[in-house]
Amino acid sequence: MILRKFIRSITVILTWLIAAFLVVITLSAYVNPSWMYIFAFAGYLFPVVWGLNFLVLLYWVIRMKRQLLIPLIAFLIGWTQWQNTFQWSGNTVEDVKSLNNPVTLMTFNVKMFDLYKWSGRQDILDETFDYIRKKDPDIICFQEFYATNKHRKFSENYIINRMKQYPYRHIEYQYTKFTIGRAGLATFSKYPILKKQVLRFENTTNFTIQTDIRINGKTVRLFNNHLESIRLNRQDMELIGKMRTVDGLDKEKDVVPVVKKLVRAFKRRASQADAIKKHIENSPYPVIVCGDFNDTPVSYAYHSMRGNLKDAFVEAGKGFGGTYNGRLPSFRIDYILYDPSFKAYNYIRDKVELSDHFPVITTLELN
Repeated sequence: MILRKFIRSITVILTWLIAAFLVVITLSAYVNPSWMYIFAFAGYLFPVVWGLNFLVLLYWVIRMKRQLLIPLIAFLIGWTQWQNTFQWSGNTVEDVKSLNNPVTLMTFNVKMFDLYKWSGRQDILDETFDYIRKKDPDIICFQEFYATNKHRKFSENYIINRMKQYPYRHIEYQYTKFTIGRAGLATFSKYPILKKQVLRFENTTNFTIQTDIRINGKTVRLFNNHLESIRLNRQDMELIGKMRTVDGLDKEKDVVPVVKKLVRAFKRRASQADAIKKHIENSPYPVIVCGDFNDTPVSYAYHSMRGNLKDAFVEAGKGFGGTYNGRLPSFRIDYILYDPSFKAYNYIRDKVELSDHFPVITTLELN
């Protein structure tokens, strides 16, 4: 009898703790990391804590006890964040030509077209162009776009020639020049580009480009973004591999530098997202916001950038939609957001091995 009461008490305490943790994680997306950076780490735990809370809810439902209200309330508070994280199914259409003013977009961080042969393969550059020709989107937003005149296949002229189905383009590079070339952002379009603008951030090479595009009589302002990168080097990645076994870790030497990089990135992304948000709100045209945010859907950067916009994954996606293709767990960090007057269909996170990111594609109906 005493043991039963003890177990029940422990179960109730765990129920409260898990529910409270879920609520904290849910609300953490609205806390600027510059104010309290510890909350920024919580977003990575959201799917796990959500799952635990769901299991606890099932436990109390089966037992038909009033304690089910604890995880249920937490469940409801976090529902919007769950929708941003996971979808059962979304809007689809077989014939996009049946839509009113459709435009298909792709956003793709191409990791400098595998310049340094990280993949171990020989010709990722041309494989990427072959893939794009096959998918044939109307507009493409590249992050970590790379070009150099010191290598014919990486020259801007070669790339433009391989992308000749896109007569209009907006290409901008970082201020910092690589020893053999430059990286930056590029937007290629089948539709006329009316105006171009670069939106740079302080103390970083990450930036945004703003492009006004005329699509079948409708002007749309497109933001192609690459928010602050964590900038993990090879040593950091090896450290993350060690963390799984916790063998050979030196807290001061190994863990602290990685945590500092994460905190710095969280804070910079927050300020960058707030800056872009102002441009989005001041746009005289309906907007589309694409790119690599380097942050999860349960983050301040995502919620600041999204504002009142819709998320193509939420409206037309399926599953978790993780877009990172690397040694870390795959989170959704690449996005297509758009004006609420538009509608998204056929969202695809295409799992092709061309970069450390997967390309994201969707069709928007520009009503």
